[in-house]
Amino acid sequence: MSQSSQNPEAVDSVEPQPATIDVTEPANEAPVTGAAAAAADGPSYRHPFLVYSALRFGLLLVAGVVCYLLGARGILLILLAFLISAIASFVLLVPQRDAVGQRTGAYFRRLNQRIEDSKTAEDDAAAGDPDVDAAVGSASETSGDNPNRQQ
Repeated sequence: MSQSSQNPEAVDSVEPQPATIDVTEPANEAPVTGAAAAAADGPSYRHPFLVYSALRFGLLLVAGVVCYLLGARGILLILLAFLISAIASFVLLVPQRDAVGQRTGAYFRRLNQRIEDSKTAEDDAAAGDPDVDAAVGSASETSGDNPNRQQ
């Protein structure tokens, strides 16, 4: 008897083992952000507002079909479909609604930060520029001499 038949652990597999790649450490490439990251994600990237709106519309259609099958017609069908879909979306679409809120909040935080950065840059430029100080000073001095100014 051979040694490999006595010890089943010692049997080498006939199939070659694929080379393993360590994916825990990123390559020395620059990180991809912004629109390039969205394009790299491919079909898995979806705008939360569009997903939420499509799901709401789908719930409205399902509620309308159910109400129609139960015999509701006309304005009653429309009102019941909207009421049922609103309640269902309030309960079922919490994660999607949160994602929309987070994305919207992040957008306005970035917008406010840009406004503050712009104000700071403008104030810094005005504080260090004597021409701007002179223009502001002369404007405040002449504002009292304006005969067209209503008091």
